[in-house]
Amino acid sequence: SALAMLVLDEADRILDMGFRDQMIRILDYLPPGTKRGGDRQTLLFSATQTKKVSDLAALSLNKPEYVGVHDKESTATPESLQQNMIVVPLNHKLDAIFSFIKSH
Repeated sequence: SALAMLVLDEADRILDMGFRDQMIRILDYLPPGTKRGGDRQTLLFSATQTKKVSDLAALSLNKPEYVGVHDKESTATPESLQQNMIVVPLNHKLDAIFSFIKSH
């Protein structure tokens, strides 16, 4: 009854995997959010905004806000992004991560 904030990450994946009804039941079980006169704040995070996520937001959120990143970009990945990969034996992974962080 003291839950003040519910955070759902990868909400689209939860719904894609067929857990919509379970999500609705969980939300109904929790203390009410502002849509039903309570104080609970619900945050839905997703890398992709799907119709399913919009539907869940409409069902459970009061005045949902959409925050988008790169909405006006032609591609989702910035052109300046550099990705690299190295294969490291398991027993050297921590050393490799530490060296990378220290040098960057």
